[in-house]
Amino acid sequence: MKSASQRRSPYQGLIPYEEEDAPFFFGRPNETRLIAANLFATPLTLLYGASGAGKSSVLRAGVINSLRPRHDLLVVEFHAWQSEPLGGLKTAVAAAAARANDQGVPPSNAASLAEYLAAWAARLDRRLIA
Repeated sequence: MKSASQRRSPYQGLIPYEEEDAPFFFGRPNETRLIAANLFATPLTLLYGASGAGKSSVLRAGVINSLRPRHDLLVVEFHAWQSEPLGGLKTAVAAAAARANDQGVPPSNAASLAEYLAAWAARLDRRLIA
């Protein structure tokens, strides 16, 4: 797949848009705002729909792209729920914290997921959006 800087057209068929494709992603502002609002309103938000409907694209190029610049949030993209998801989610949170310039020692992996997420949120003084 071509990078966003190499692309000449916003249309890429069924290949999902990524965060870096945001300049080419358009036509879904209402869905982007609604999904973002739901992430703030409820602790668990499920997004479902038919294959190829654009769920991944609206999340990555729409929602994540619009929320990532906020300094009060730690935005974590995670989609590997098949094998050992708790460890993978903890790793994704630690990587997002590192991108937010946190240089400290991460909370213990032995902590429950709730404890782990709460520790990061308190340490970074940010709300976690995953």
